[in-house]
Amino acid sequence: MTSNNSKLIFIATLSILSNGCANHSVSPDCAPVSANYIPVSTNYPDIGKHEPEYYLVKKDDTLYAISLLFDLDYGQLAQWNQIAPPSYTIRIGQKIRLSDPIWKKNSDLGSRGK
Repeated sequence: MTSNNSKLIFIATLSILSNGCANHSVSPDCAPVSANYIPVSTNYPDIGKHEPEYYLVKKDDTLYAISLLFDLDYGQLAQWNQIAPPSYTIRIGQKIRLSDPIWKKNSDLGSRGK
């Protein structure tokens, strides 16, 4: 019987907490209540807002992993950096260009003329 009472108290508590959040707009204070709930960290750089021009290769980096990190096609990344297939070899400390050098050059020319 004690086990059933504990379950009822737990369910009642969840109900009260979820009803409180249902009456408000979505906010961090009204996060889902669950034994498996893990808050999501937002302490990571927003690459899309300030896209870097280059990436400095670190230990264990691969061209493919870098392309995924910056949402780029690894084939284009290799072409922009003159990295030959099939090995796509990169070195620690190498600067990897993250944009098309021709597009960058043309956009710089266009902005100077205005």
